[in-house]
Amino acid sequence: MNILLLLGALLALFYIIARHQFPFRKLALASALFLLVFTLAGGFNLFWGLLFWSTLLVPAMLLGIPQLRHSLLSRPLLRRIRKILPPMSATERDAIEAGSVWWEAELFRGAPDWQLLQGYRLPVLSAQEQAFIDGPVDELCAMI
Repeated sequence: MNILLLLGALLALFYIIARHQFPFRKLALASALFLLVFTLAGGFNLFWGLLFWSTLLVPAMLLGIPQLRHSLLSRPLLRRIRKILPPMSATERDAIEAGSVWWEAELFRGAPDWQLLQGYRLPVLSAQEQAFIDGPVDELCAMI
């Protein structure tokens, strides 16, 4: 019963931390404090204690120490991904080199800043550009 209580509480803790997008270090620290309190309160025997502590410490060390993460996780994953992905096309390269993605990046992050978009001032056409729109473009549209 204690194990189920621990798992439920840990899942709730992970959900809260992930929902509020806390950094990984805060997640690891909160988990360690939670397990420490549970261990000191006699929440589980030696087997379960070692299991939960090792389940916390191994990923925390792997993800929390940049050198370990880079050599054991990032580099091998990047090698595999490079083998799987097709080469970048000229169009994709041009799009990436063209500059920033501005507001679209906000949109794809999942939490766009709508005030930024609403506060954007529309560009004003120069007199020459406006004359082109009013003249040849209107004439072309009338022909269609």
